[in-house]
Amino acid sequence: MTTLTPDEFKAAGLLLYGTQWAQPMAGALGIEPGRIAGWLLGRREIPNEMWLKVHALIVARVRALVDVGVVIGSEVSAAMVLDKAEALRHVGSSDDSVGAGDGGVDRSAGDRAEAS
Repeated sequence: MTTLTPDEFKAAGLLLYGTQWAQPMAGALGIEPGRIAGWLLGRREIPNEMWLKVHALIVARVRALVDVGVVIGSEVSAAMVLDKAEALRHVGSSDDSVGAGDGGVDRSAGDRAEAS
């Protein structure tokens, strides 16, 4: 299972909630904000299962953004964003395709043509 470093955890928090991220992130994860502070300061190790929870939060946010993109007519880029979000699940795993030049994402034929 992939683990999160304090820097990765903070980056995810900033991405999801902006500069005042710790409180809403703690609420979304169902934990006390003090646990996050302990993780960032290195007082406690970030539990492995937090990666799955953080990944789920990121995918939910991406899906919400995709819904907005579809409404304004950006279906192709929305599909590509979802592919990239799914590839996130494999970062740091033994999946050799991740980290390739295209982010390790297997795009459909339509997306490959659009990317060319």
